[in-house]
Amino acid sequence: ADQTICDGYAPSSLNASSASAGTYSWVDAADPLGTVLGTGSNFPPPPLTTTTTYTVTFTETSSGCTDDDDVTITVNPLDDATFTLTDYCEGSPNSATVTGTAGGVFTFTTPPTGGETINSVTGEITGGIGGTTYSVTYTTTGICPQSSTETVTVNPLPTTGPIYHN
Repeated sequence: ADQTICDGYAPSSLNASSASAGTYSWVDAADPLGTVLGTGSNFPPPPLTTTTTYTVTFTETSSGCTDDDDVTITVNPLDDATFTLTDYCEGSPNSATVTGTAGGVFTFTTPPTGGETINSVTGEITGGIGGTTYSVTYTTTGICPQSSTETVTVNPLPTTGPIYHN
């Protein structure tokens, strides 16, 4: 049966069967030379990066007759989980900028213990503590999800000394 996988992954083994005795050969249907990639009723394809169709040819031992069948492995691209965070001053507005696949979810890589929260849609940190660096993970939610992690530092507000009046 046809399969759908993500870029760089290996599909499940391909299997053929016949009630008759015979031999099997597996080829990439796009290979003009017809190079045999495997023999036997089971063929484990390698990891793929493009949609590939395999043809299995069964040759019946008693008659020498052949029968072909095709199986297509559709390869979907991986989501792009890239995003950027910019260091900011304590109490200031902040958020992440997704430069890859939109619609993912932001989380703290390690949940902080000071009551800080992160908006799962925008990546905005609320209650960030000055002088703290947070690790934030963005995970896409598409067919071939990916995740990436960035850090952001909350800069403490400067403190002023005593103000003197003359």
